[in-house]
Amino acid sequence: MKRFYLMLCVALAFCVARADGTVDTVLRAGDTIPDFAAQTLDGKPIRWSDVKDQPVFLYFWSRACQTCGNEYDLVEQLAADNPGLRVIGLNVSDSVNTAKYVAEQEGFKFEVWTQSPSNPNLKDRLMAWQGLEEDAPILSWAYLIGKDGVIRTFHMGFKDAILETVKNEAFSTAPVTLGMRPGRPMPNFALQDSSGKSVELKDSLGSVVILNFWGSWCPPCRAEMPELNALYGRYKGKGLRVIGVNYAESKEKALTYLEANPLGYDVWFGADAKATGALFRAWGGTGVPWNIIIGRDGKVHSWMVGFGPGAIETMEKRVLELL
Repeated sequence: MKRFYLMLCVALAFCVARADGTVDTVLRAGDTIPDFAAQTLDGKPIRWSDVKDQPVFLYFWSRACQTCGNEYDLVEQLAADNPGLRVIGLNVSDSVNTAKYVAEQEGFKFEVWTQSPSNPNLKDRLMAWQGLEEDAPILSWAYLIGKDGVIRTFHMGFKDAILETVKNEAFSTAPVTLGMRPGRPMPNFALQDSSGKSVELKDSLGSVVILNFWGSWCPPCRAEMPELNALYGRYKGKGLRVIGVNYAESKEKALTYLEANPLGYDVWFGADAKATGALFRAWGGTGVPWNIIIGRDGKVHSWMVGFGPGAIETMEKRVLELL
């Protein structure tokens, strides 16, 4: 049975098989948080399943996370502005003593949980929930979970706008808009091609699509593009479509780069440098290059973040599964 789960993990691309046979996978809006064990700052054991019948803002943090240090006031304001919302700061990296020290120094007014000695793998579980395959989890990450236990929104990096989002969503009973993740239909979106013509993803239904977020300012993106272009050349006749989505730079700068480094596949742009960034954040992008692989049925198969040895080979294997 354990071998079966390990094979399932390979097939789904983003999951962690644990010793108890259960599997973690990417979590986005519309999903429920799997049960896990933790402890409070006074060492009391606690489980996620103990939290019932109330909305929760589950915030992941650590002492080493510099961004987190700038967010504590916002998290406290969330708790103060929303009576009835349970705010839990879950530390997945530090010792209990370190977490307790930070909480006391910062004067946290929200609840703090830490890893339980009986469940020291929360960091790995968070990575699976985020859709990361290696390295370390991204902190400054949170899920807003409704009274029914369903994730309503997720957040990576906080700005003041989060206050309004939480206020509107925490106690809402409206249906949740499902988040983008493997196994779900890829949301349609409209951008512009290099000539300024409006283009939409839905027009690619029936093809296997690699949606490649990139920027000319990104060295790994530049290193990946010739190999991605070659991959496209090998399989375009069999139904592969590659769409580059320019991220976090002006169209003019990107086009200048592409004139010097032409590609065979399409490249799409936002109306301005911020437009594609909004898609990137809404879908849970954690870094570039970010390649989202979509099947002929329009469902997300998997995604890959970053570029290094063996990356194109792995991508090619995933594409061949779908062609």
